Amino acid sequence: MILRTLVFLLVLAGSVASAQETSHDILISRQLATEQGLSVGSIVRLAVDATGTGARTFRVAGIYEPTPDPARLGAVPREVRMHLPDLLDVTRPPGVLAGTEYIPNINVALTDPADATAFARDVNARMPGVIARPSSEAAGSAGPFRVLERFNLAIALVTIGRSWTTVLAIGRSVRAVFATGRPVRAVIA
Repeated sequence: MILRTLVFLLVLAGSVASAQETSHDILISRQLATEQGLSVGSIVRLAVDATGTGARTFRVAGIYEPTPDPARLGAVPREVRMHLPDLLDVTRPPGVLAGTEYIPNINVALTDPADATAFARDVNARMPGVIARPSSEAAGSAGPFRVLERFNLAIALVTIGRSWTTVLAIGRSVRAVFATGRPVRAVIA
């Protein structure tokens, strides 16, 4: 994902962008804001490489809580969301004309999610070569959640089975002690 390759260069609190450089609004994840000490109104610079070449100035317009993703368990979501033209300006290789970039996917949030099917149908009719579909029908939709759910079920079944095996082994040992009058040493693996 392109956003993961952006290097986050911070302009220290109190710094002001030059008058010639206008700042554009971005949203950042709560985790990134906490880690970097940012708040709404903070000015930051984003670049594609660690040297800061071609960095652009942005203003933090909001802080959001990322949607949990089981495929990224344990990963701290340090995310930046920006307008598509700003993303293209930051990531466009030198020599590539504006508007000629390849964009594999675009996510659109509708005011009313119930309109998703009609919106997708309208986009498909108006833009030949573009495939639009509601996220509920997208390939792999909720796939990680299904996999995680099945994994948890499998672990639960193994745990229950193992518990019953242990209970049965202890029960046999107790019966053996009462039947023989001597302690029986059993190793439960």
